[in-house]
Formats: sequence, structure tokens, C-alpha cells
Amino acid sequence: MKIENVCKGLENIYEQVGIVFHCDADGVCSATQILKYFKNKGVKTFLVSGELEEKTFEKLPEKYKTAVILDLPVDYYVSWLKKFCTAIIIDHHIPKNNLNDYGFIHFNPRFENPKVYISTSEICYEICKNLGVKNIECIARIGGVGDRSIKGNEKEIKAVEYINAAKIIKGDNFLPKVVEILSECKDIDEFLSKKEFEAMSKEVRKEINKWVEKFDPKEEVCFFEIETPYSIISTVANELFDKYPEKTIIVYGFKDGVFKISGRSRKYNLGEIFHKAAKGIGKGGGHEVAAGARIDGDKIHIFISRLKKFLR
Repeated sequence: MKIENVCKGLENIYEQVGIVFHCDADGVCSATQILKYFKNKGVKTFLVSGELEEKTFEKLPEKYKTAVILDLPVDYYVSWLKKFCTAIIIDHHIPKNNLNDYGFIHFNPRFENPKVYISTSEICYEICKNLGVKNIECIARIGGVGDRSIKGNEKEIKAVEYINAAKIIKGDNFLPKVVEILSECKDIDEFLSKKEFEAMSKEVRKEINKWVEKFDPKEEVCFFEIETPYSIISTVANELFDKYPEKTIIVYGFKDGVFKISGRSRKYNLGEIFHKAAKGIGKGGGHEVAAGARIDGDKIHIFISRLKKFLR
């Protein structure tokens, strides 16, 4: 599947379309670029954000039979797509199925090069640039910085923190509003001038710093449980990994009835390991270096035990 085929698929959408995207900076910035394309075209859109869960797709009203799915490896759960007549999937995770074989449009650079790592935002930039969308490079870069596929400057890092804080404070269902706001900003400075986002970022930063300071890096494989009302598991994992890149770091905590786990490592293929360790007790997966899982509350000891066996 070539980018030109994705462009053609997007050009063939004329009426209404659902945009379903992952609830992180990469997903937000991918959705922002696609939204700008459809706005320019006058196509009605409905934005949905969430984790890789069936309930995320259930948020989309039934009348939306066409969807663009961004930064979500839905190829692991093909049955979730049965509600759509047309679906365009743009993703960068390790693929399980090629959805082009199921009659959908599925672009993932890993089909050609399994080891390549490029954010979905950067892929969407190439697609939208080909479609004539202007002034989106800074948005694509924010997404890439958020997904750690590229290094960012001070402003780009701050923009990622704004997006992450909005998710942490207001939840996944607020992110469509973030996409709308970002799509209307003429540049990154306008986005960074939003006082509401600045306040949320400061609140979250205080909590993140507290847990980063408590971390003990003495083991090669570090398991670190945190207790916080904020959804900062992955952010804490990222910052600890930046400080201790030689370590394998597993951060986990209980929230909303489940344990959320985030891992970082340059020694192990964590995406594969998390997927195996979560089998039958939750969901897990991701990339080689960074992975996540959601595990039933009473099964966390099973998951941790499996991880320890895989990470020997």
C-alpha cells in the first residue's frame, strides 16, 4: 500500500466521516492534520479518541459508516471494523494483520520495513502534504516528539506536555476539543498561549516530578508502582527512561478498576512481551522499545510474574 492509495481513498470521501484516534500526542496531531484536510473539503466529521478498546469505536454514532482510524493497531481486532463500509487505517505499530486483505485501506510503514519507527503524525504529514494541506509541519513535529520518533525543541516539548496534561486532567473525551483547538491555531505559539492548557500542565508536572524523585534505579529491570489519581503512568515511564536509558523500566498503578502498566527498554522487545504476558488477563502490546498494558485488577500478580520470566 502506497501513500498515493491512501490519498485517493481520502479524496473519495465526500459526505461524513468519523475520525478515531489514539489518546496521546501522536494521535491528536494525526487527527488534527486529517481534520484540516476534511475542513478544507467541507466534509462533516465526528472525532473520537480513546485506547485500543472496542468501546472507543462504540463512541462513534451508528450513522458514520466511513472512518479514518489513526495510531490504533485495530488489525489485532478485525471484528471491530464490521460496522464500517469504508475504513482507512493509518498506523505505525507492529502489525498483526494486513487489513488491505479485508477490503479496507491500511497503511503501515512496517509492512515494507518491520524495523522502521516513524510516528503516525509524520505519516499523516506526508499524506496531507500530498493532498495540498498547508501549515501542518509544526503539528506533525509535535506528534513525532510526543511519540519520541524525533527530538523536539523547547516549544515542541511544551506543546506535547499541554496535550498530555489535557488528557490526564480532562480525560480522553476532551481530546477531540484539543484537536479542534489545535486545528485553528496559526502556529505553535498560539497554541502555547492557551492559559487553560498552561494551568493543567503545571498541575500535572508537579505530580510527575514527585514520582520521578521517588524512583530507585538500583536494579537492571526496575518495577515501580505508583499511587496517584492522575493518569501519568506512561509519562513517568518516559521520563525515567530518559534519565536511565540503560535500564528496563516497568511503571504500573491501579486506576478505574484496572492496573495500567507502561514499559521501556532497549534490551527487550517489550511490545511482544507485553502482548504475551497479558494473554487471558487483559490487553498489552506496543513497540519494541515502549509498550503498555491494561490488566484486570486481581490479575496484576500474574502479569508481573510473567514479565519477570520474560525479562530474565
